[in-house]
Amino acid sequence: AKSLGGEEMTVESLRTQVSEMVKRRREQARDTELTNQVVAALHDRVEFDIPQEIINREAQRRTNEIAQRAMQNGMGEEELVKHQDEILGTATQQARQSVKVNFLLEEVAKKENLSVSEQQLSIALSSFADRSKMPFKKFITQAQQSGLINRLRDDLLLQNALGFLKEHATIEETEPQAEHCEVHSK
Repeated sequence: AKSLGGEEMTVESLRTQVSEMVKRRREQARDTELTNQVVAALHDRVEFDIPQEIINREAQRRTNEIAQRAMQNGMGEEELVKHQDEILGTATQQARQSVKVNFLLEEVAKKENLSVSEQQLSIALSSFADRSKMPFKKFITQAQQSGLINRLRDDLLLQNALGFLKEHATIEETEPQAEHCEVHSK
């Protein structure tokens, strides 16, 4: 225990920390699952036509992101070209879902008069500035010029709408299904 947490650490305090960490991870996993279920319900239950131009624009943005990440992870240009149809297909599918769900979340935000507080925006901007390892004032100036602040405000509004839906969702607990596995004996 002392080698992990220093002289102050005891076996009991280590157990407590591990227990709290496991509890936080379970809560995060439960929250992520709830988010996924709310998004899936929005996507599956509401049908409407989405202009193809909007989907194409979002698909192009996502294709660029996927390609950029792949190249950062060491994938060469030849390999990217070989998988371009697969990448475009994935990006288009993700774009269609994302555009639809974001539109629905915007409508929820309007209907429920949701907004983004200045404190919420400041916290998010501060977090971005810390990650960029840039002085806050310089970061804010660049963020204003690039439109990041408006995009971040829009993203936070969608998060607030999603949080509103999760808060007001009817949750039905189900027992996890046991994994089916075969046992072979010799």
